[in-house]
Amino acid sequence: MAANAYQAFLLDPDRAARRAELERVFGPNAHKFMAVYDTLQADAAGGKLKFRLFGGGFSVPAFLFGPVWFLYRKM
Repeated sequence: MAANAYQAFLLDPDRAARRAELERVFGPNAHKFMAVYDTLQADAAGGKLKFRLFGGGFSVPAFLFGPVWFLYRKM
């Protein structure tokens, strides 16, 4: 179900309004994020969109030392 909602978000019929909303949320550096959004939209339109949990954003040091940092900061 999450993949369907994700794809529905990317293939919204009112793309201009969705794009304006995202640019407002992202702020002054929106062009950096909108390039990724455009790529995801193209992939969704082509039918090759796949939800990846560790899609290039996985950090081994954060995974290993995250709990130590949280304990140190008393979180």
